[in-house]
Amino acid sequence: MAFHAKGFHTLGLMGVPADTSDPGNVRQVHTFITNDDRATVETTDYFSALLTPRGKVRTGDQLDVTFDVDGSPDRRAYTLVVVPGTSVTLKPQGDDKGSTARAVVPTADGLTTGLILDTDEFVEATSAGANNILTLPLATAATRGREIAIWVVPSTNCELRTPDATGQTINGVDADGTQEALLTHSQLYIARQHLATGWLLQAFTALGAVATAIVPD
Repeated sequence: MAFHAKGFHTLGLMGVPADTSDPGNVRQVHTFITNDDRATVETTDYFSALLTPRGKVRTGDQLDVTFDVDGSPDRRAYTLVVVPGTSVTLKPQGDDKGSTARAVVPTADGLTTGLILDTDEFVEATSAGANNILTLPLATAATRGREIAIWVVPSTNCELRTPDATGQTINGVDADGTQEALLTHSQLYIARQHLATGWLLQAFTALGAVATAIVPD
């Protein structure tokens, strides 16, 4: 089935964070109830209707979903990750983490669908060409220690880089545009931000073996 607006309801505002008085930082709490099962609800673009009108939902909004009410009802809580005009992604809260991977599509310049977001923990990349690119989020001292998993769907390779003109590194090599790291299809990659301005990238084969060391070129 598909998203039905009658099942979606906004309960109200969560308020302004204590460290700012900016009303633009206010977020909302929503509920949604549906006959669709969890797998369907967590499908990419299921909530795309919420992108119109713009501002109806924002990154950081909370969504409580009751699904499969005509079968085996269940309930989960999510944080919304919204790319205006592009996508609404569900990020499971608390113990619900790990329920789904966000789909990304490498692009010629590593932008739009090729961007890995600050909120991503696991992405699944489907590339149309071996020279297409994924871009890691900007690394900062405040985000040091985070980890992002990247699964590259068979059967096309792609490239991984850091944001343009930042001088940020992958495995000690400046990878902000002139050099990228090869991502081989059918392999799982773990990007760990071990430095304030750099990432350590490691690959695992489909059999779980550690793959050859990665040197961006």
